Amino acid sequence: MVTVVNAVKEPWDGDIVVFEEPLGPSHWAPANNTYAASQANILVNGGWFWHSSMTNTNPQSVSYVVYDHLNVLESRYTNFILNVSPNRQGELDPNVVNRLAEIGAAWSPNAARPPLPPQPTMMEHPITANSASASSGNGNYVIDGSLGNPAPGGITETAWQSSVSLPQTVTLDLGYTYNNINMLNYLPSNDLTGGMITSYSLSASQDGKTSHVPIANSSLLQTAS
Repeated sequence: MVTVVNAVKEPWDGDIVVFEEPLGPSHWAPANNTYAASQANILVNGGWFWHSSMTNTNPQSVSYVVYDHLNVLESRYTNFILNVSPNRQGELDPNVVNRLAEIGAAWSPNAARPPLPPQPTMMEHPITANSASASSGNGNYVIDGSLGNPAPGGITETAWQSSVSLPQTVTLDLGYTYNNINMLNYLPSNDLTGGMITSYSLSASQDGKTSHVPIANSSLLQTAS
């Protein structure tokens, strides 16, 4: 499986949902989660990467890792990724090795947990549009991949916004005629509370100019360019 810590801002789909816990309470796997997921945090406070101060820093407690995380997240179908950083000799510091041994001795899997529910269809072969235009606003912002940094104060993304009243349209030019297209995904803006699309329709054309047929009622459902 492919996963990226910064999945919220990456233009490519990961195989599992990612929650980067240090970003705040909203980055915890919810209690009703049924997606294959992972959640990441650090064992020794000080950063994702090694610093000399970590050698003498007391790691997170066994209780914190096992009871507050592993046992909770296991029932939510979420792997807990515990970040540990090798020192400049390429080794884990003794405080880290010892704590990991204690964690391993204290935890055991819950064999009674129900199996992972059926998962939604994943995008296995993504296609990137060659260009984009819109009835208003800068349509290229839809596909430019500039998604910024989701960390607090670090968002510098670009997002398409219409400049006149609805309805509005965005046209994607794939630059080639593809068959068997069966999914269209979009990533809402990280920086806007109103970036969710609540109503839409899709049309496809093989030349970008004529025969824009609604996908739901068309034999062109899986052919577009």
